[in-house]
Amino acid sequence: MSLRSLRFYQTPGVQALQIGNMNVAASLIINYNFARKEEFIVFKYMEGQTVITDGNDVSLATVDQRLFSHEVWAIYGEELDFCYYTFLTPSEY
Repeated sequence: MSLRSLRFYQTPGVQALQIGNMNVAASLIINYNFARKEEFIVFKYMEGQTVITDGNDVSLATVDQRLFSHEVWAIYGEELDFCYYTFLTPSEY
């Protein structure tokens, strides 16, 4: 399956955060080539940066901007014709 069929979804909890940087978060997943390699990604704001981890506190990347106002998870999934990440808040898991 190629990355051309990668999709991104948001749960109601993430939509309620009214995030202007969702495209940045999706671009990071694509640019760092996480798709199909990282099934669980955590975006956490700390000390002026967004730290991106694998959920086990292993750092994957850091960006010098706030992407989300709260911790947000991105969970990988696959369907027959495409793969996807769903962005959700920890309370929605």
